[in-house]
Amino acid sequence: MKNILILIPLMILMAACNCDESHPLVGGDELEIPDVFVVTNISYTTIISDNVEFEGIQVLFNQDVNPELVIDSLNFFVEGADVIYSGNFWVWENRIFLPCGDFYCQSTEDCQPVIRLSGEPDTGIRSLEGDKLLDGDRDGRPGGDFVQEVSVTGCTFPGFRVFVFPEEDTIFVPDDPEIPLIFEVDFSSPADPNTVRFDTDTDNIRIFRQNDDAGIPFNMQWADGGFSGLDLIVYGPGSICEGLQPCVFRVFIEGSIYNLDGVQLDGDGNGEPGGNFIKDYIIVPEGGPLLQVKSPGEDTIWLDWGPDTATVAISFSLPVGPNNLILGRDFSFFCSNGASIDRSHFQFIWEEGSEENGRLEFPYWVPGEYCGGGVDTLNGQFVNIMKVVISDQVQSTGGVQLDGDYNGVAGGDAVKYFILPLP
Repeated sequence: MKNILILIPLMILMAACNCDESHPLVGGDELEIPDVFVVTNISYTTIISDNVEFEGIQVLFNQDVNPELVIDSLNFFVEGADVIYSGNFWVWENRIFLPCGDFYCQSTEDCQPVIRLSGEPDTGIRSLEGDKLLDGDRDGRPGGDFVQEVSVTGCTFPGFRVFVFPEEDTIFVPDDPEIPLIFEVDFSSPADPNTVRFDTDTDNIRIFRQNDDAGIPFNMQWADGGFSGLDLIVYGPGSICEGLQPCVFRVFIEGSIYNLDGVQLDGDGNGEPGGNFIKDYIIVPEGGPLLQVKSPGEDTIWLDWGPDTATVAISFSLPVGPNNLILGRDFSFFCSNGASIDRSHFQFIWEEGSEENGRLEFPYWVPGEYCGGGVDTLNGQFVNIMKVVISDQVQSTGGVQLDGDYNGVAGGDAVKYFILPLP
């Protein structure tokens, strides 16, 4: 519109002028270029600051920028449907730089952030010297917005993730209100505490009992001063499972949490912002009526070689004892290819005075003898993988049958996998 307003009076003036066309109105040596403040270049590029390379969008001006007058969402805008922006940028000398990480693209396909710089008289970007208002539309006069798309490659979602510990899916807990169960929540970068809601009507961190969705009370506290971790503390967890029967606790963390850079949580780990984190734990009250393998809690166990013998500690939730667990009857051993390993090479030794805790021992050469040269883990390390099965015919001294598959019902073999790096 400003171009039209300029052209009309010029045309009228030219029509009214009875001039000698051999004498121009303004000599070429008298023509002055307006002293305006403009953008000269914008691109996605790499800069070096303090010997460190940074990729990002760089906006260059023909004069130094007043850094105090570049304000996010007032006169500096980063827009685009596929673009997430934290609100942070750098200003120095004649440039504005937006590092990758302070903005990112949710998709690598056709990502083109739009940079908009305001030239509004009261709020626009201005030069450091002379306080000149940005000529954003480059019409030779101060004012007007600068708007430009920038093609971006390689600046994708940085992955704000969350992890919850313990890693084991099955947790044995005492029925004692003084002994808490602590779930450790670790964020991959510091979380914005203002986006973490707890003990409100709209909590985004919750623990509940899976079978009936009953909320489980817990206390929450930051594990450090940097907001990278949380402790969720449940007191008397065993009493929450009705009748001392195993039950399932579900830890739920909503994807509405952001980190300090404004990046939204990728809760479900699919590489895109948003999605909820969900992890279920089988809670087994100690002293309850179910017999389960208490240790090792993981289904897959990496073992280190001893001098001559590999040893694995095995314990149960209830007393079993040597009369109810017989190695030659209740244990089976297999290679990863399904080949059976002779049980005579193994020993199960009970700890002195205990009917719950023992250890499984076998010579280091057994896996290689039966399973061959091992399996490549793709990182150059070869391992033997042994499948160990404990029969569900095992019973406690009180006659409770083994719940080997941890489903809360008696029955089901316990299956563990031992991974042994080749010596």
